[in-house]
Amino acid sequence: MVFFWRKKESRAEPVMIENGVDEALLTAILNQNVITRDDLLQIPTVRLCIDLLAGIVSGLPIKLYRLKNGKVEEKE
Repeated sequence: MVFFWRKKESRAEPVMIENGVDEALLTAILNQNVITRDDLLQIPTVRLCIDLLAGIVSGLPIKLYRLKNGKVEEKE
């Protein structure tokens, strides 16, 4: 007869970021410092969100309309 014993599960220790981007952003917000566009774009999450939104908006069709003789026409 074979017995199965549960092996003890080992997990990695949580990693703490010291002097990281999160800390810099939090410090700037709490101290009411001005955060520039360049500072924000250095945060990977912000940059990815902006790239995603820009890609979605750039794929939207754009149609132009003009008013001619009291009627709205779609410009080709």
